[in-house]
Amino acid sequence: MSWLTAARASVRTRALTALALLVPLAACSPAADSAKPRATAAGFPYTVTNCGVKTTFTAPPERAVTMNQHVTEVMLELGLKDRIAGTAYLDDAVLPEYAKDYESRPVLADEYPSYEKLLSANNEIITRAGGRNVFADLDKSFGDASWENVVERAPEVIVIYDYGAQTVAQKKKRLLEDPALADVPAIKNKRFAVLPLSDAVLGVRAPAAVEKLAEQLHPDVAR
Repeated sequence: MSWLTAARASVRTRALTALALLVPLAACSPAADSAKPRATAAGFPYTVTNCGVKTTFTAPPERAVTMNQHVTEVMLELGLKDRIAGTAYLDDAVLPEYAKDYESRPVLADEYPSYEKLLSANNEIITRAGGRNVFADLDKSFGDASWENVVERAPEVIVIYDYGAQTVAQKKKRLLEDPALADVPAIKNKRFAVLPLSDAVLGVRAPAAVEKLAEQLHPDVAR
């Protein structure tokens, strides 16, 4: 099922795994140092108004999706390859001097990516939260996985996106009543966390989303 992915998290010496089912569900976990204050970068805060939307950055963005030729090549020229979470929509082949770096970045779509594709590029939220995707070995952002794979990788927490026609309660019920998942630790212990889909999309909500997940995934540590 293409809406399946998972995350494995750890806090201090306690291991915790989390499963995410994308489209209706998603996953991440808290980082031990996510709450540490950062020094203010020179030139920040900085406010940008684009398409009538005003956004204020308190520090240089650490991850970005580049769309269109000029944006991608500017990022590569500035040596910001490692900050490109994904890229899309080239008009021509990138210049030869950027080819190697460009090929190392995930291409999300030939043209403008879908909402779900953009969401999939935000795996940084899992890393920021101290997690590791237990399906990271899949080549696709939205890879296929069977319930047998889920059972084998034994997630300890299932993180649900509150999104779509099904309610969170219906999604939990579906998972809890599936006999194939009965031995999955998250199911046995009824460990779920919930996020609205808008919290997991690249944007200004991401820092708060990590905190919300920390409180749900590691309530003893988050207090």
